Amino acid sequence: MKFSIIIPVYNVEQYLEKCLLSVVEQNYHDYEIIIVIDGATDGSQEIAENIKKRYPEKNIQIICQENKGLGGARNTGMQYASGDYWLFVDSDDYLDSHALETLAKVTANDKYDMIYFNTYVVDEKGEKLQILQVQPPQKKDTTLEESPELIQTFPSGWNKLYKRSLFEDGIRYQEKKWFEDLDVALKFYLKAKRILFIDDVLYYYLQRKGSIMSDSNVQRNMEMLDIFDSILQYYQEKGALEKFRDQIEYLAVWKIMILVMSRINMAEPDSKLQDKLVDYMEKNFPNYLQNQYLKNMDAKNFMRVTIASKRNYEELYQKFARKDKLKKIMKFLIPSWAARWYYLKK
Repeated sequence: MKFSIIIPVYNVEQYLEKCLLSVVEQNYHDYEIIIVIDGATDGSQEIAENIKKRYPEKNIQIICQENKGLGGARNTGMQYASGDYWLFVDSDDYLDSHALETLAKVTANDKYDMIYFNTYVVDEKGEKLQILQVQPPQKKDTTLEESPELIQTFPSGWNKLYKRSLFEDGIRYQEKKWFEDLDVALKFYLKAKRILFIDDVLYYYLQRKGSIMSDSNVQRNMEMLDIFDSILQYYQEKGALEKFRDQIEYLAVWKIMILVMSRINMAEPDSKLQDKLVDYMEKNFPNYLQNQYLKNMDAKNFMRVTIASKRNYEELYQKFARKDKLKKIMKFLIPSWAARWYYLKK
């Protein structure tokens, strides 16, 4: 079996059929489909069962379980996967019709452990809003040793193909955790023998209206610290932490001091959680303000980091969060034609 496509499913009946049809109607045939119904309470299981009946010639497995979150559902799918390469598809997204054919050609020489591809961001009508182009290092055929800047690469689980051997020493997604993709990606960068970036757009990521509420649970943003604990422990165990400390530290600045800090500051400018973020950075990366890569950061984000490091959270809110909040609201209210203009202007 060449490919295993693992699809975690949780309450996405409105989008699931399009996702599954994009997978079963590939113009390539040596693959299996593993659908994990992760405690869904809507009609998702029925939709999956109907697709299986409509395409009896396809190798489709449907596994039902109590809810374990996206990471836990992916882990379950791995238990049933027999393919040489694994691809994860979120159940509200979908594949390009030539995705597997393209990946089969690229993997013909069995040289790569990870293959990155590009993604279209689309709205619920299928209108293309943006191309998410993964910015590769200087070499598109590379390793972490050759290109330490890989650590800064977009870590999502669905924009890459994995060789199954990457998972054989027990690396798994954390269950019911936000940012679980970052944890696995950083470990695979270190483990992979070779990584390839291709220019093809093979995946369609649905930008749903209503997902503006996804940040409403402020406390869950703190799970980023658990992810970095796991990354630091793994690199320490592999004897690679000091070698790649600068790169991991710079990533922590972006993820903790900019991404998570901005989310919390936007929602609750006086939240004590902000102090915990700065405390974590000072404990684990005491010299982060002297990181060599900060010179590459744009002035606006460098100012964010500087203000946050001084624990001036009200200033951070007034300078950035109020404007960010308005932009975020407008992004989800404007019609699709304006959304395309918005993305092109970014």
